[in-house]
Amino acid sequence: MNKFIFILVLFTSTIWAKEVDSAEKFKKANTLYEQKQYSEALKEYESLEREGVQSDNLYYNMGNTYYKLHEVGSAIYYYEKALLINPELKEASVNLKFAQKSLEGKITKIQKLESKDIIYQSFNFLSFNQWAKVATIFAFLSLALFILYYLSTQSLLKRISFASIFVCVAAMLISSYAAYSTKDYEDTYNPAIVLEDNAVFKDEAKNSAKTIMELKEGTKVYILEEKALWFKVKLENQEIGWLLKTSLRPLK
Repeated sequence: MNKFIFILVLFTSTIWAKEVDSAEKFKKANTLYEQKQYSEALKEYESLEREGVQSDNLYYNMGNTYYKLHEVGSAIYYYEKALLINPELKEASVNLKFAQKSLEGKITKIQKLESKDIIYQSFNFLSFNQWAKVATIFAFLSLALFILYYLSTQSLLKRISFASIFVCVAAMLISSYAAYSTKDYEDTYNPAIVLEDNAVFKDEAKNSAKTIMELKEGTKVYILEEKALWFKVKLENQEIGWLLKTSLRPLK
């Protein structure tokens, strides 16, 4: 029993010490960033990432640091990483749009065409978690209105509550569908960011293959499969081709 307690205390102490060390490194990196020592700050952030730290704040700060170092493709990558963990992080969303705007004319602008993509774009103004919360709110409202309808003795109030139930149920179903569609889309596709300017997009997984186009730094693509040194990817216009693995970095 004493041996078990000793091991438990040792294990807990190790975890606590690691968390304290990570917090100190993060604080040091933030201080370096504030002092405009961006290269040194980035080294500290990258050290935390190598240690397995996964945090929306870490990725957000890395995005800011890369932007200050004029590596906008990497900045976009880390803002996207932060938003994958916390879609409600407004600062990351704002800075992502700002970074994309700073590359305006360089990032390949491609429109989504498939119905699944159109549905996702229609509902993408809220995250999966936000849609789930909206659906839950309307579910409770529907229940409350049903109770009101059941208990009410006034005909006018009954009619109003009855009509409102249908509205709330419809809103709940739409919100639930939006949550499901958003989650399904994000789970299906493996997004990646092109980090190499003028990345060559080929029709086959070989250097001698025909070049379809050149993709600019910061372009978002979706990985379908991998083969040796290549990723098979889909663009946002549904065009499929191959990119060298060295030219992009998966977000997941």
